Amino acid sequence: MSLLGYVYLRMGDYEKAIQSFEEALRNFDLRYKNFEERYYMAKAFYASALAKYGKIDEAKLIVDEIEMKIGQLELRLEVEKVIKNTIEEAKVYKE
Repeated sequence: MSLLGYVYLRMGDYEKAIQSFEEALRNFDLRYKNFEERYYMAKAFYASALAKYGKIDEAKLIVDEIEMKIGQLELRLEVEKVIKNTIEEAKVYKE
């Protein structure tokens, strides 16, 4: 579902992207560390979709959460970079 959300996000269908990311985030099992990267990447893209859809306050909460948590995660460098770039993109819509 996360991949589908990403596709909708890139197509500009933010409503469908949000729905897909919400379902994906509900279904992640974080007891397994190998899903952590995918979860936070999906969460960052979800924040971006929310911001672009006009749900700025919801996006800001997610961005703030990710920024606080990202230093504690054991992410591969390229994944961390994608997450950071995505939340920076979401911040553009805050104003």
